[in-house]
Amino acid sequence: MWLIDELVRAAAEALQACEEGVRSEQAVRGLDALDEVALHPILAAAFGGAGYGVLREQPFPSDLRPRRGRRGAEALAHDSERRRCDLVLTERPGMVLADPLVPERRARARREQARGTLFEPLAGDAVEEAPAGDVSSVVPATDAFWLEVKAVGQWSYECGVPGPNRTYTSQLLRGPVADLAKLRDDPLIESGGVLLVHFTADLETAQHDQIVLAHRCLDRGATDSPPVAQHFPIVDRIGNAVCSVCLLRAGRGD
Repeated sequence: MWLIDELVRAAAEALQACEEGVRSEQAVRGLDALDEVALHPILAAAFGGAGYGVLREQPFPSDLRPRRGRRGAEALAHDSERRRCDLVLTERPGMVLADPLVPERRARARREQARGTLFEPLAGDAVEEAPAGDVSSVVPATDAFWLEVKAVGQWSYECGVPGPNRTYTSQLLRGPVADLAKLRDDPLIESGGVLLVHFTADLETAQHDQIVLAHRCLDRGATDSPPVAQHFPIVDRIGNAVCSVCLLRAGRGD
């Protein structure tokens, strides 16, 4: 269902159009001055333009609070405590994600209300009500594509001052691996990946470093497929002359 080449192409074309825009404006700062959060609306618009539904900052479906609740039971997380995924894609616009924690919260509330009453044995057998609205527009987490965004530059801005990125290797190798593992380890996520927006001095550096990253991800079991990437030139303002859009798909964890 998910065509990785198509996702990468849509993202690359949108970012290249953004670069061409700042170039025509002769802006002092370019595409490589944008942080990950600033890239989210650009990428969301790109995927929406390609015909997908796009949801931003969605909670991970299996996220539970890492502590024990009353009577030693694992407590369900509050929405504010749950980790969030940058972008979640659906097959078409207008679709919403079914949150598995919502019916579980309701079931636990029913059981708590019935505790100590004659209805306690039946509380766990109650049928969950169907969601209101168009049921066909509600999709399970397993049918969506969960996408984390990472932006890493060989040269970057620190406190507004451009220069070589002193944490470049750490950002490139640790961040994507951690996000891929997070996606892999959620049992309700079947399709997902990390979209790396990668700025380098030249194409050779980009390709070499992405191969190193891919091997690190494979070694950690965070991915089980080769990355897909597209590259385009950008104006060298601070040392970066190439932007790469590289998608690494999360392993299935099985």
